[in-house]
Parts: sequence; structure tokens; C-alpha cells
Amino acid sequence: MLLSLLVNHVRRRRYLVACVFIGILFLYLLKTSFFQSSTQEDFENLVTSYCNSPHEVSGDEADTIDGLQLVQLQILIRHGDRAPINIRALPNTSPVHIPCKFNLTGSDFHNKLREFENVVNKNVFEIKGSKHTQINEERVLCYGGQLTPRGILQHMYLGEHLRESYTVFLQEINDISSDVHILSTDLPRTKQSVAALMIGMFYMTLIKEAPKVTINVHADHLKDTHLSLDMNGASLDCQNVDKKWSELLHGLKWARFNKDIHTNLENIAAYLSTDMEKLPAFNKIVDTFYTRACHGLGIPSGPHYTLPLSLIEQSFGFAHRYSTLRHSGELAELQALPLLSQIATHIVNVLKHPDKAKKLVFYSGHDSMIHPVLQLLNEEYTTWPPYASRIVFEIYTDENVLPDDKELFSKAYFRVLYNGQTVDEIKFIGAAKGPMRLYSLSGLLTYLSDRPFDELKKYEVPLLNEHLYSKIEKLCSSK
Repeated sequence: MLLSLLVNHVRRRRYLVACVFIGILFLYLLKTSFFQSSTQEDFENLVTSYCNSPHEVSGDEADTIDGLQLVQLQILIRHGDRAPINIRALPNTSPVHIPCKFNLTGSDFHNKLREFENVVNKNVFEIKGSKHTQINEERVLCYGGQLTPRGILQHMYLGEHLRESYTVFLQEINDISSDVHILSTDLPRTKQSVAALMIGMFYMTLIKEAPKVTINVHADHLKDTHLSLDMNGASLDCQNVDKKWSELLHGLKWARFNKDIHTNLENIAAYLSTDMEKLPAFNKIVDTFYTRACHGLGIPSGPHYTLPLSLIEQSFGFAHRYSTLRHSGELAELQALPLLSQIATHIVNVLKHPDKAKKLVFYSGHDSMIHPVLQLLNEEYTTWPPYASRIVFEIYTDENVLPDDKELFSKAYFRVLYNGQTVDEIKFIGAAKGPMRLYSLSGLLTYLSDRPFDELKKYEVPLLNEHLYSKIEKLCSSK
């Protein structure tokens, strides 16, 4: 009997010791990131496409198609790399400090940043519609949301790529002051990004001739609806944006999304040794994850544990879903149609009045401007647009076509490229045609109007432009 009790006692002690050992080992493995599936290098490689290396710009943009002439470019851009909106977003972790001084001495990057600085110091850029008129903002550390030197470089190299892609066409830009139109949201990073892009495209002209380049600013006023103007260039009054936004937040898709990310947020809170209620909004969490990866700051660590890479990978997946949910369906139409109407109006103007119209048009905004346009074109674009993303509309006509040609609009075509890749199908037009993946202008005009194309092509420009806003005005006024 005594022997039996002794044996049981020894077994219980061994069991307790084993439990304690396993518990200690578990905590140790958490702290040393044993459960991460990859290294810090893998973590940084995971988001390479989102971070967008400045000097690695490529794409299929081109200005030569047999039998056609390029008459206009319209380019939508997302701002470049920035500091997170809230540098202290994650509880119990160190702030995300990004250097903002142009201190890359002796490198090609340094020379590029000095080119940016040299042009800006010539007071080339004139900002209209904003109290914030400063283009260059060098600081020791970036404030929340500030464009970083990397963000400037992204757009300067993109500008160089576009300059090389459209060499012949850009030689026809005789007067930057009159041939170029720029529209930007009212944040420093979007104005600075389009300035950097212009410097990359026109550096020699800007540094030698110092023409006045106007950046027209439109203050955002509705949920994720950027550069939303009516046919007169005034802010578009569209109360249905708020209505549809409320429907989204109270709908089943949003509820399902919140339910699906609940465990993800619980785990993030646990690793950071905080309560879920103290976590910021989900997009600010992922914003911090991405920024740390883009700037080689590694995986976030709380007081005791480092977040496992698998958890961050899962968060990135949810981030793409989050962006798509906010910019799809009826919301995408309300968010993006005003821009599409402006694009169509600029096309009509350059076809009918080539000597007076803008040949090069820029729209500088955010991921929440780019993604709705992509969703409006083709719902297969479900990935969060990276920094310095671009959508390019190339406008072509048959060679030697004249503005008074009765079949002018039937002889006009456009091509769309997203980050250098052609958009092969637009849901309201159909598949693109030919090896260069072109669309007939008739499909775009008909989609935006409440009239068939055979009627539209007979209208004079003022009436035609009015009809190009009829779809968005109807959607904004419908109950």
C-alpha cells in the first residue's frame, strides 16, 4: 500500500514538472518566434509588390500603334510610400519612425532627390485650392501620413518610365502650362507625388524653362469618394454615398467580415499583451505592418512576444478583402463614376478641340481612388493597390482624322493599363480588341450617358458633355 502511494506521488510530481516544462517551453517559443513560418527576410519579401521598389518600374505603356495616333494621356496615381497614418497605432510597441531627410549621399537616389529639390526650389509648382502650398517637407522623422523620400523616388522613376514609353507623344507637349491638367486631393503626399511624377517626366524642361505648373486641389468631402466633381467642376452633391456607406456598415457582408477577422484581432491583441478594445481600426493595424516591412523594421513585438509571420500574412489577406469590400458594387460606381465622367469629357474635348484641350491629365489620390475605378472596370481586381499605383488611359484616333469628321467618335479608341498591364476586359464594354487590347470609345460614352451612341455622336460638345454626367447624377439623386 505504502509503495503504491509512493509510486503515485512520484508520477504526479513528474506530471507536474512536465507540465511546467512544457509551459515554459511554449512561452519561450512564442517569444523567439518559433511559430513564425519564415524569417524577417521572407517577411519583407512578402510585401515587395506592395512596397514597390522605386527603381524597378516597368510596363507595356507605348505611344505607337500602326495606323493610329495617340492624342491624349490620362493618368490616375496613388501617392507614393508614406509613414503610417498613426505612427503609434499598435499598443505596447515602439512608434514607427521613418527617416525623412534626403541623406542618401553619393547614391543615385541622392541625385534624384536633389533633382526634386532643385525643381521645387524654382517655385515651378503653383497650388490652387489649398492652404497647404509647400511641396518639399524635409524632416528628421516623418510625421503620420507624410510622403517619405522613398515615395518621392517611386514617382520620379515612374515619371522616367512614362517619359521613355511616350517619347514621341511627349515631344508634342509644347507648353506644359497649358497642355497639362493636374487634379489632386488636398493632402501633402498626393500633391508631392504628382510633382515628383512631373519632375521625372519633364525634368529638363522644368529645370531650364521653369514653367508654371498648376496643381488644382479638390478637398474630399464624402466617404472614400475622391475628386468627385460635377460637369461644371464643382463638388458633386451625392448624398447617396452616405446612404450606401451606411448600408454597407449595417449589411451582412460587413458583419461577416467583422466576424471573420475577430480571431485575427484577438490573436494580435494577445501577442501585444493588450485588450481588443485598445486596438485601432483594422486598416491602421495593417498599415503599420506594411510600413514596417517596406522599411525593413521587421516584425512587430509586444512586451513579451513577437507576432508570428502567419498571423501577419493572414492580416494581409484580410486587408485585400477589406479594401475590395469598401470599393465594390454600388459604392464603386458612386466613388468612381465622377472620375470616369471627367475622363470621358477630356477625351471628347481633345477630339473636337485638339488645339485647346489638355493633352496630358493627371489625377493624384489614394488607394481609395484607384480601387473603385478598378472595380468599376473589372471586378477581378481584388488586391489592395500598392504605393505609386497607376491607371493609364491612352486615347487614340485613326491617323489624319479631323475634328469635323462625322464619324469622329467611331474612329476613336482607348486602352487602359493598370501598373503597366493592359486591362483585357471592361465589364460594361466587353473584351478588348486586337493585339494592343483596344476599346471603342462608343462603349464608354454609352455607359456614362442615358442615350444610345448613335444619338450621342451627333451632339455638340456642351450637350454631349452634359450627357456624360447623366448616369452619376441619376445614381446620386435616386432614393
